[in-house]
Amino acid sequence: PPPAAMGVPARVAVSAPGKVILHGEHSVVYGKAALAASLDLRTRVAVERQLPDQGAEPNVHLVLQDFNQHARYSYSDIAELSQQTGVRALLLGSDDSSVLDFTHWLVLELRARGCGVATAGPGGCFALSQLPLLVSGADVVVLVASQALSTYAQTLTACLGEHKCPILVVVPPSSCGAPTAPPEFGEPAAVFPELDETAVDTLHAKVVQRATREPVPSAMYPRGATEPELKAMTELCKTACPDLQSDSPKFAALVSFVFLYSNIATANQGREGVWHRVSSSLPVGAGLGSSAAYCVAMSAGLLYSNGVISKAVSAVAATGQVGLRWAEPWAAELLNAWAFQGERIIHGRPSGIDNTISAFGGALRFFKGRVSEMLRAPQLRMLLVNTRQARVTKVLVSKVRENYEQCPLVVGKILDVMHDIVDDVQAILQQLEAASSAQDKAAIPPLFRRLEYLVGVNQHLLNSVGVGHSRLDKIQSTSEEHGFKAKLTGAGGGGCAWVLVPDDAEPERVAALIKTLEAQDFDVWETAVGGAGGRGWCYGVVVLLRA
Repeated sequence: PPPAAMGVPARVAVSAPGKVILHGEHSVVYGKAALAASLDLRTRVAVERQLPDQGAEPNVHLVLQDFNQHARYSYSDIAELSQQTGVRALLLGSDDSSVLDFTHWLVLELRARGCGVATAGPGGCFALSQLPLLVSGADVVVLVASQALSTYAQTLTACLGEHKCPILVVVPPSSCGAPTAPPEFGEPAAVFPELDETAVDTLHAKVVQRATREPVPSAMYPRGATEPELKAMTELCKTACPDLQSDSPKFAALVSFVFLYSNIATANQGREGVWHRVSSSLPVGAGLGSSAAYCVAMSAGLLYSNGVISKAVSAVAATGQVGLRWAEPWAAELLNAWAFQGERIIHGRPSGIDNTISAFGGALRFFKGRVSEMLRAPQLRMLLVNTRQARVTKVLVSKVRENYEQCPLVVGKILDVMHDIVDDVQAILQQLEAASSAQDKAAIPPLFRRLEYLVGVNQHLLNSVGVGHSRLDKIQSTSEEHGFKAKLTGAGGGGCAWVLVPDDAEPERVAALIKTLEAQDFDVWETAVGGAGGRGWCYGVVVLLRA
């Protein structure tokens, strides 16, 4: 990518939205579906390059304005971290439905081992037309064998021959026993009869072995942090902010930033100081995706300020400010991949839904680690209620995992029912959309009664897997006393809940509920999500015109 100083303003700003998970929190971690919508409470990241004072050393700065926290890092420290980067693999998959899930899983597993992975071809982030650029930066090409591979074998062979890049063929479970790779690509380097992490270790070892160039960071090849890297970054952040507790969310945000900066911001060679100022209207620890919005906005700001992605000319509105979407069709996918790795540092094992909804905006169905469907739905009114009870997502995810491992049959069936609720709710939303479009007013109230029932059921299921809290119980009981249904959103254990407000709800009854909740020391926002054809959904991450 071009240097940041060429064609990119000295000061840029981006903003990314939070999210509301309607249904599917926690079960989504176990491969079940979830429904989520973006929320127009946003996190803003401003990146500014400044020449240092005469005689002063340029540094990298992170300022968390809402917490009055300032961390400063030297370029030499960042450079040492950059030297720990892994090899870069270009993975070519297929749009075959039987291969897509395997390919997505394999990409995440390789990245978790510190390997930079770019995906291209059908089902990948980049188009086949970008193969020459990607291959020139790759150490190894990994081919996922499928019938579709032969359709672009000639183009691939010519491209790979020009750059002399090693090729490793991987056979997915759905293709075992079938010759699905052209013979010119060689014998398979790894065969996966099932999703086996040991086989990934073997493949990763072969990728490292076949790499012929010195590993260097590349923003086009998202990767995860290795344990040695995390240890080094943790020590660096302890030195920068010795007063911070290393298990606090603020400290995790510092480590995540250092990782993203050391891997993405390769254009600035230390001639200028660079400031990253973060502010947000999202409450922290409330289940509204504050950490994901932070990682998405930071990834976007770093990719844009370093010239990897560029803004488009079509303006959209974001919280009353005019912003621009990305020119490159792959930009949102790329920044989302980096944001997910930042989220892994903060939360350990996130599902990926929070960063995805923040990156793309709108509303979506998230299934098996990826967006399976963008939704069309009517506008839904709701009350968003903050318990003011902080909690740590990683702890709650671990609690569900512990319960699942102790009682896999029971908890597994609960997670299956949560998946069924997502399917039912999605079908009801589609029926509501059809009834609204047809102006069939008589059909709407019964559909809302079904939605209310499922909201109540899901809240009880979430309590049963161990993520409830007395403050959430109070919101639920108070809502029911006023004739409404409520459930938590996000990790639970506190955080936020949402209350469904049907179209026929009397304004006086809504006002009475708000008054009662506020008297019980809850924060309450009246809001709405949804809108047919995208009307009403807020946009994902954007570049702000006023930096």
